[in-house]
Amino acid sequence: MKLSVRTIFAAIFTLLFSISCEEKLELSAPALSNVSITAVGVNSASFSASITKSGNQAILDHGFTISTSDGVPVIDDNSVKKGAIDMATPTPILLTGAHTNLQIATDYYVHAFVVLQSGPIFSEVTKFKTSEVLQPGIKTDGADSVTYNSIRLRGAIISKGTYPISEYGIVWSGTNNPTTESGARYTVKNDVSGFPHSFATHARGLSPNTTYHYRAYVISNGVTSYGENLNFKTENEIQPKVQTGDAKPYARGSYLWGEITARGTSAISQYGICWSTGENPTVSGEKLIFSGDVNQVPKSFGGDAINLTPGTTYHYRAFVTMNGVTTYGADRVFQTNTERQPTVITDPPKAGGLTSYLLGRITARGDGDISQYGMCWSTNANPTTADAKFVYNGNITSFPKAITVFIENLLPVTTYHYRAFVTMNGVTTYGANQSFKTSTR
Repeated sequence: MKLSVRTIFAAIFTLLFSISCEEKLELSAPALSNVSITAVGVNSASFSASITKSGNQAILDHGFTISTSDGVPVIDDNSVKKGAIDMATPTPILLTGAHTNLQIATDYYVHAFVVLQSGPIFSEVTKFKTSEVLQPGIKTDGADSVTYNSIRLRGAIISKGTYPISEYGIVWSGTNNPTTESGARYTVKNDVSGFPHSFATHARGLSPNTTYHYRAYVISNGVTSYGENLNFKTENEIQPKVQTGDAKPYARGSYLWGEITARGTSAISQYGICWSTGENPTVSGEKLIFSGDVNQVPKSFGGDAINLTPGTTYHYRAFVTMNGVTTYGADRVFQTNTERQPTVITDPPKAGGLTSYLLGRITARGDGDISQYGMCWSTNANPTTADAKFVYNGNITSFPKAITVFIENLLPVTTYHYRAFVTMNGVTTYGANQSFKTSTR
């Protein structure tokens, strides 16, 4: 098909006109407002801006850059990227963003941006500073109701910090500036919503007449804050008073007395009397113990110290124990009596041939029970129970008590000696030595 010259010229003109119009089309860029900081925390911030004019170019991405330096903004991995915007979106177009994991109390610089085919466009810079972490305000209040082993301690949380409270309380110790690791403590594990928040505790089990230091504390976000270091001194503890009474000694013991004349500041745990052969006996040795508190004074008490040695001097003291401390009365002495042994008599024999009746008598008991009695004999004078003997066992309650022993198979024409004996409390008493001589048959 042939084209007319007119048609060809028309096509060329249309093409040239179109090219001419495209060359004359001017590009317009979007316009950005300044950035507004909408919220700031200790490690986060929120911000906003707007695109006030869209322009006639495609917006491939938009968002915010953030940096700690006030230099040329750079879109990097630390930037907040929000993506492309449809050109048909009416203006103004609100841009919002937020950033976390920021550094505490640090200056930051923010730009809003849009990305075009030709490159990025940035807003003016806006500066902000992240917040400092605030710890709760804590105060060590005074102390009251002090005794020799306890006191009431007070503290107060006067203001809220940045983070919730996980724990608070009071610590105390015998050294300056006690901590939750070094001192005793009263603890409350709870958050606090109202301020000021007062609290108190009774510190117990303290030592008398001792200076202590104490501080209120609060824990928030793992950080422990302390109030002022204050101190107090416990009262001096008053011990009970005790007197050592008289003694009534006998041969192997003594009845001892004591008296508590005044109570102390705490309950009495035990009291009694102790004794030894040395001066100032203590409760580590022999003692007579009474347990329990004493409600009324004076309180008299007594008992027997037994299994003592006759004719011996002993020291004794009354004592009383309160809160692990033992107070003693004066050191006094007594002497046990010399023990009275039974009286035994060896009577003349009734001898005949190679046999004999050996005779004796126990005429009086001693101060104890008789364990055995009998007769001993030997060819030597003054025989003992280590020689030949005949023994009766058991105590004797009536006197006089005859002792008769028949012996035989003796040697002819031999002189024999014999003695009656009696044993009491391990001591053997003998009668007088008697003798006889056997015949030839």
